[in-house]
Amino acid sequence: MAEAMVAPRSALEGRTLRDVGFRDRYGLTVLAVWREGRPIRTRFADIPLRAGDGLLIQGPRQALTTLGADRDLILFETESAWPDRESRRVYALLATAALVGLTLVGMPVALAAALAAGIIVLSGGLTMEEAYRAIDWRSLVLIGAMVPAGVALERTGAASLLAAALLRLMGGHPLGMLAAILVASTAIGHFVPSLILPAILAPMAIDAASALHASALPFATAIIAATGLGLLTPFSDPVMLMVMAPGGYRLQDYVRAGLPLVLILLAVMLIVLPLAYPF
Repeated sequence: MAEAMVAPRSALEGRTLRDVGFRDRYGLTVLAVWREGRPIRTRFADIPLRAGDGLLIQGPRQALTTLGADRDLILFETESAWPDRESRRVYALLATAALVGLTLVGMPVALAAALAAGIIVLSGGLTMEEAYRAIDWRSLVLIGAMVPAGVALERTGAASLLAAALLRLMGGHPLGMLAAILVASTAIGHFVPSLILPAILAPMAIDAASALHASALPFATAIIAATGLGLLTPFSDPVMLMVMAPGGYRLQDYVRAGLPLVLILLAVMLIVLPLAYPF
């Protein structure tokens, strides 16, 4: 798959995909058209094209490479974007197996992941430049900035205050506290990236467990589990945010599809966590 844009003064301008015979001409299939910030996913074959229209295209690698030389379209990827690395897939599988295996035998996840990445780079599955570009530096900076926030909550006593407030609200019952932490973590997780949610709320969970003279494990696990329940908004997950505009989704679509699932999962966790990790 690739994206292309109708070039200024293109011979395609003012003509429809059907008139042009796009599939026969290029050997490619147009899946959607992007125009003025909105996706057009139906009946776009009969809509006259304009300069600046974006086309989501699917087809063979060679046909995409040939399209890159066409002056009527501007391809957003070059031939180098589709290197032939199918012979290297065994190394990718080996790296994944090594990551899982080394983690299971007790090696730190960070070290195991670094070794797996090294296998992929040394085997030619990725170049160093591609590996460097694949790192989401914004997420790394965000995580690095939010971990001290969790430490600050603990050292300033804010975590203890939050835990005390929940204790008063729930009457000091471990199951009620677990429910409160699950609901609070899920609610906050809709607006805070899931990667940093545990760093922020873990001190509160530990203080709550200490005040109840209970194990911190079920409360900490509840926070970790809640990181996957940010289904009512797209803001907690970069992938959900990325597909919102191309898919034409609205905020209410996430609420309508996600609310039943969130409620079911909260109920399941409230039953399973105390059984798996007793107070």
